[in-house]
Amino acid sequence: MIGQNEEDNVIAITKEAFALFLESKDTSPTKEDYKKIVKKALTILVKLRGVGPATASLMLSLLNKITKLAPPFYSDKAAEYVFQKGGAGDEIKLKYSMSEYIKWLDLMCDLNEGYVYDFTDIENGIWAIKQNEYYEVKPKESKEVKELSLIHISEPTRLDVI
Repeated sequence: MIGQNEEDNVIAITKEAFALFLESKDTSPTKEDYKKIVKKALTILVKLRGVGPATASLMLSLLNKITKLAPPFYSDKAAEYVFQKGGAGDEIKLKYSMSEYIKWLDLMCDLNEGYVYDFTDIENGIWAIKQNEYYEVKPKESKEVKELSLIHISEPTRLDVI
């Protein structure tokens, strides 16, 4: 379905949505103003056939190398984890709706007050924590780890010489 979009239409729509972030890339909007910008951009992008809020969020997240305001991608695993930890219970069935994405965005903004971090890094970190908990990954206790834990560093040390 997404392949049925006319190239000129894709270019025009993505330019319009991306422009909202490029115009405000060096600002620090309030959380509410930021959510309005994101919702407006998502509303523009979902005009494309086969593009819903999750895909639109992925498209906008690609601006993360240009602006700290690039919104987070609505990834399944990260969203499920955040909603579960927020008290929604163990069985989460995502709807991939605009209102659900805005709830996700609201939680992500709480984690990134002042837009200090790249939302992509936060989303990836949440995904990694979820995977770690799922697979119960525990670090191996090795001889090198034991030796390093015995080292007391009293002044700045270059780790690349150890």
